[in-house]
Amino acid sequence: MACFNGIMKSLSQSNRFSSPIDTTFFVDRFESYISRFLASLDATDLTRNHYRKRLKQFALWRCHFSHAPITRQMILDYKRHLKDQKYEASTIGAYLVAVRQLFAWCEISNVHPDVTRGIKGAKRPKGHRRDALTIGQIHQLLDSIDQSTEIGLRDFVIINTMIRVGLRSIEVVRAKISDIRPINSQSVGLWVHGKGRDEADEFVVLTEDCLSPIMNYISKRGPLKQDAPLFASLSDGSYGSSLSTCTIRRVVKERLRNAGLSSPRICGHSLRHSCLTLAIEGGASIQEVQKLGRHADISTTNGYLHFRDRAKGAGEHSVQEVLRK
Repeated sequence: MACFNGIMKSLSQSNRFSSPIDTTFFVDRFESYISRFLASLDATDLTRNHYRKRLKQFALWRCHFSHAPITRQMILDYKRHLKDQKYEASTIGAYLVAVRQLFAWCEISNVHPDVTRGIKGAKRPKGHRRDALTIGQIHQLLDSIDQSTEIGLRDFVIINTMIRVGLRSIEVVRAKISDIRPINSQSVGLWVHGKGRDEADEFVVLTEDCLSPIMNYISKRGPLKQDAPLFASLSDGSYGSSLSTCTIRRVVKERLRNAGLSSPRICGHSLRHSCLTLAIEGGASIQEVQKLGRHADISTTNGYLHFRDRAKGAGEHSVQEVLRK
């Protein structure tokens, strides 16, 4: 906490507000100060934890500069530091959002001017940041998993479900046994507790090739309560409890590597990306894909359509035909 206290001391030293401020409280009670900031956020506990982690990252970097005042230039230097660490644009953006929110709150609370105003996040590259798997790669991945073991069966069901209904990692973590319910007399769905949602209020249709492995996995686990996690931990200290998003990402990465599909362009999100891409290629309408992907903004879904149309109607083919004449 010495690093954090150093930051708070520099904040109080660089204060430019005219009204009196209790700088002693500001410096000496930093943990309470951060708690107040996080409590002010209209966000989930998970989001608050992310903010706390990202602010700690800023604090650790800030410690290299002793008690120098925090200025706009320092925030720009921090942005360059994140770029030098080779973080992706989305990660840089997330760290900067946390810092911007902190200083916006500081200004509203009359403890420090907002030196982050107008500082933008890193520019994101066009197109998708992760590749979708080909049909051959999907079969290669699924066929490589030994379902005769408890962990193999679980991992197969997780990956198969992510591919077939496009679940995000956080949605896999939050899924419960009770979320599997009939939609009508012919279909069964999985109600999804998506990111930024307070409850499982949207559903995906579980087709036979998705539902059957799930039910087999549940039956092998023995008697379960309805509120038990759909996908459970197998670790000694947390057996039967919910998995974490980090565990989901690690499981997918390891299974991809074991299948000979290790690539920085392929990760857990590639499974969701593959699902939506296959839906487009299979003839689903843009509205159907939006519902499948649970996109709030259809422009996100349109990105998949644009990607397909760009490859299908590529002008490069015309160049080739002309040169072959």
